[in-house]
Amino acid sequence: MLGVLTADLICRVCTNGDMRFMVRTQDDRCFVECLECMTGYWDARDLATSPVFRTEEATWTAAAATRADVVAAGWQSLIMDAPA
Repeated sequence: MLGVLTADLICRVCTNGDMRFMVRTQDDRCFVECLECMTGYWDARDLATSPVFRTEEATWTAAAATRADVVAAGWQSLIMDAPA
């Protein structure tokens, strides 16, 4: 997916899906979302203890996070850069 930053993480629910950085548009809060099972995590630094939610059931809007969003959240070390 062009322009979407992928997280170097493994979903604790399905252990299978690609994880991408997203932002809740109403307050610019970042989260990570599993594309396989649609599980969202509020704390990308600790998926084992992070509160989870179903992204397709969210009552708010979200968009792909920018690199600046991810850096502001302190998660820049989790960005999986595309190979050159």
